[in-house]
Amino acid sequence: MVMSDWIGVYSTVESIKAGLDLEMPGPPVMRGKAVERAMVAEKLFPADIDERVRKIIGLYKHALDSAIPFDGPENSIDTPELRQLLRTAAADSVVLLKNDKQLLPLKQGIKKIAVIGPNAKPAMTSGGGSAQLRSAWTVSPLQGIEEVGKAIGASVEHTVGVTSHSTLPLVDAYIQPGADLEFWNSQPSQDFLNLEPDFSVQLPACDWSTSTHTSNCFLADGIDVTKVNEICFMRYCAQFTPDESGDWEFGLTIAGRGNLYLDGKLIIELSDNPAQGPAWFGMGTIEQKGTAKLETGKKYEIELRLSNEKFVSRGIPIPCYGGIRLGAFPVINPEEGIRKATDLAAKSDVAIVVIGLNNDWESEGFDRQNIDLPGLTNRLVGEVIKANPNTIVVNQSGAPVAMPWINDASTVLQAFYGGNELGNGLADVIVGKVNPSAKLALTFPERLEDSPAFPSFGDKGQERGKILYNEGIFVGYRGLEVRNTKPLFPFGFGLSYTSFEYSDIEATPVSSEGEFSVSFTVKNTGSLPGREVAQVYISDPDSSLPRALKELKGFTKVDLAAGESKKAEVKLDREALGFYDDRQKVWIAESGKFDVLVGASSADIKLKVSVELAKTFTWTGL
Repeated sequence: MVMSDWIGVYSTVESIKAGLDLEMPGPPVMRGKAVERAMVAEKLFPADIDERVRKIIGLYKHALDSAIPFDGPENSIDTPELRQLLRTAAADSVVLLKNDKQLLPLKQGIKKIAVIGPNAKPAMTSGGGSAQLRSAWTVSPLQGIEEVGKAIGASVEHTVGVTSHSTLPLVDAYIQPGADLEFWNSQPSQDFLNLEPDFSVQLPACDWSTSTHTSNCFLADGIDVTKVNEICFMRYCAQFTPDESGDWEFGLTIAGRGNLYLDGKLIIELSDNPAQGPAWFGMGTIEQKGTAKLETGKKYEIELRLSNEKFVSRGIPIPCYGGIRLGAFPVINPEEGIRKATDLAAKSDVAIVVIGLNNDWESEGFDRQNIDLPGLTNRLVGEVIKANPNTIVVNQSGAPVAMPWINDASTVLQAFYGGNELGNGLADVIVGKVNPSAKLALTFPERLEDSPAFPSFGDKGQERGKILYNEGIFVGYRGLEVRNTKPLFPFGFGLSYTSFEYSDIEATPVSSEGEFSVSFTVKNTGSLPGREVAQVYISDPDSSLPRALKELKGFTKVDLAAGESKKAEVKLDREALGFYDDRQKVWIAESGKFDVLVGASSADIKLKVSVELAKTFTWTGL
């Protein structure tokens, strides 16, 4: 079953003949009546659409057979077994980038741990957009490290230092158990969208209502279309309970126009021709902000009133009732925040700085404009390292970031996002319960200009309305290697709390179908048990077409006790030898010698052996 990305279909005949079964979202624009017209014009025939129809009917039948109701509520699973699985996955994804002072794993005798940074207290479980799912539970880095503190008898204290969000963090954690969303098909009162409505007047019963756990609501589905008109009025209500006293900043983005009230007082106005921004594929407003002085633990009534009339009248690319995004965060003076962070670090035995990106910066529908860490993050890291050289830097990001402080930092972990159990997984690595064994699945360049994609990076396309992926086959490490550019951290890189040695490489003869295997010995030469990901690269020095200097074609993870040796084997086939010839429209493996390289990363090759393919052959891959 092949379906499109949302509003990703721009043809009728071509997409059907290319094998696209389903246009999303519905109702279709390039299918339906357009298909009927193409068939009348004999651009399409029943034979062209038969297989597409079979696939859709098959999917529908599969859904029926599952017995899951189409309009059923979302359910979650939370079992001890699942929690342990996710904890293991989170720990096994953490990459140890530096451990120069052997600060990790944390030793006994530590009495005070400082946890600093914008990614410490919230649980950044994933990137944004379609990467996000509702979490049944989350464990933040701070929560995980607090458990570590209990285990080793150390106190843990936290301060944020500086902020790194692009838009204010969602209020979800402060509106438990959630919010109510009501819909009216006509304006419920004359002053509904006034700046100072009369809240003592009771509104009429709504035409439909629902509850939600979040303050980020893209109203494209989950709404009873039999009861709610395309043009409607809405009210979003929740109780907000802050965990800090002081000035709080609220940020509101909507698709439509409306106003936000806190305990009946207007704090954000977006009802008078609000400016449009990038949210929801250009359908939302620019985030508007307002502040309020709040007290810890006190409950405040949030009420957002809005209308989608003008939003719908502009024309929308997909069926949608609008959108709501509400965020809030305590107001932080950057200088004061950095001072608090350095003071805390200086009086602690160890400082753990948890920084990085979040689902504001890494999402869908746009490109990052650079690889910089946001705001004053780099300054925070530098100042904390000066205050306490025993600083562990933890970076969370799904893609590379520049690290101008890398030479000053002795200890660095790349934690990515890690899912529900990210905090416990990170803590397991920090305390040594898990010996890190992950390797980077991407290259970290020292600077943006070193990226093979740089000439067309972000919105800096070379043609209007087009972004050309002009690095061709030289993506990632292949691009840096062909230009002899040293990365910050190479593809496949990752350290361990122990050490490994490679030896005794052998390769079997290559069969006429291109099948062969390579074997080698890996020894744990350290004092701790560990796992090593050994990587197999292939180099084709005599290719008739340009190829990368080497290409990853296989890997294996070897689990070793201290001092133990094991023989590892990686089986390879024609895919390891071949490349695609776009003129012949086939994959081709050319006769000749190939170098088989085995290493701990793309930049750390330990062993080499040659194999030979006797005769050239091709295949289509279909």
